[in-house]
Parts: sequence; structure tokens; C-alpha cells
Amino acid sequence: MFTHQQYVDLILSSTTSKKLSVKTITYSDVIDFKSWCKVNFKAKTLSERCYGKKVDKKNKVSFQVSTFFEFIFNPIKPGEVLCRPFIDNEISNETFILSKTKGSCASIPTIEAFPCYSSKLLINILKMNDLQKLKQYIPEDYINFYESILQWPTDVSSQLDVEEEF
Repeated sequence: MFTHQQYVDLILSSTTSKKLSVKTITYSDVIDFKSWCKVNFKAKTLSERCYGKKVDKKNKVSFQVSTFFEFIFNPIKPGEVLCRPFIDNEISNETFILSKTKGSCASIPTIEAFPCYSSKLLINILKMNDLQKLKQYIPEDYINFYESILQWPTDVSSQLDVEEEF
């Protein structure tokens, strides 16, 4: 098992040209795309050729990622996607307008997905006690990593719940 820093070092040392860089992701880097999508994109949409009464209900095509193999986005027509059932297939293509506002493109969301996790999560006190017991078996190279975990805040309420069950 590797520590986070060992993974970083391994990646950085994998090339002599120093073309790779490593960015450590924090909670603030995780963006809330779920609520952003609901505001900017349709939940269900039909192919452009399927709107109106001319197309029989059984022949209407809904947008489903799993039924297409190639997706072509045109920057001139934001929010629109050309879908093909086979790669480089010029026949039976379907065009879908996914955005709620035709011809406009939503900006990337900036709302953090987990703002309540901006600090370290509480660790169950019983788990923390178990980690403390394991400390004697941790190799010296990894001890700093585990000691940093042992400094995390603990949740005493979960211990009380366990004690009340017995």
C-alpha cells in the first residue's frame, strides 16, 4: 500500500522529460454538476426530426447515451449534439438539443459539491482506537502518514451509540 505522497513521487519520477505534473484534489475541486445539469439541460429530449405530428410515436427517438457511439458537438451550435449509432456513420444520424435555452451554452459550474466537507471528516472514536493499536506494526517509512490520520478529529457520539446497544 502506498501513501498519497508516494503515488505523487511515482508519477513524477516516471518520466525524465518532466512533462507530467500532479494536482492534489481537495473537496473544493469537486463541483456540483448534478444540480447544474437540472438547471441548464433537459432531462429527456427527442431527436429534432421527431418533433411534431408527422412522426409516429413508435418511431420517435429519445436521447440515450447508451444507444449511440459517436457524439459530435459543434461550437457554432452550443447545446446541440449530433449522435451517430456507429462511428463515422453518415446514415441515420440524430440531432438533439440538450440545453434548455436553444443556441446558448451554460458556463461550467462553480458551486462546490461538498461545501460541508471543507474540513476533515470526523473519524469514529472506535476506529481511531483501532488505528492507534495498529500503530506499532506500521513501518517507519509510513509512520508520518498514519500519525497525521491519528490527529484527525473524532466523533464520540458513535461510541455512545454502540455502548447503549449492549
